[in-house]
Amino acid sequence: MMVLFRFTLTFYGQAFAPEPFVAGLKAMGAVVEWGADNNEHATPYLEVLPAQPFSTNPNADNHLQWFIAVLDAHYPALRAAGVEQSVLFTHVYYEGGQCNMELFNPNFYACASRCELATPLSAYKISQKEWNKLERECRDAYAEPNETTP
Repeated sequence: MMVLFRFTLTFYGQAFAPEPFVAGLKAMGAVVEWGADNNEHATPYLEVLPAQPFSTNPNADNHLQWFIAVLDAHYPALRAAGVEQSVLFTHVYYEGGQCNMELFNPNFYACASRCELATPLSAYKISQKEWNKLERECRDAYAEPNETTP
C-alpha cells in the first residue's frame, strides 16, 4: 500500500516578526507563508514547506532530514526573535486497509526535543478517486522535467 505524506512546519509567537527569516528559508528551497498581525484573531506565524508538498513513504525520511536542517539552521534565531511554539503538522493519506508505518527516526526525535517541537499527525483514509488524484499530483511533482505523465 502506498502512503503519501504532507508536512508543514509552523512557528508561532505573540511578539514574533517572521519577515526577516523569509529570504533565508527560501534560499534553502522552502515554500514560505507568513503573517505578522498580532490581534485577537491572529498570532504572528511562519509556515515552512518543502518545495515538493507531498512525499511518498520512501521519500519521507528525505523530507524529515530537510526539516532537521531547517531547524538546525534557524531555530535558535527564531526562538530569540519571539517564537513561542513550533509545530510540525503531518498529514498522512492512504487508500484502504490497515496503515502501519515508522515515520520518525532517532535523529528526528533528537531534533524535535532540542526545538521543543510538537508533532501532531492526522491520518486520512480516502476514496479510490481521491487517492488517484493525489497519487497523480505526487507522481507529477516528482517527474523529471522532460518526462511526460499521463
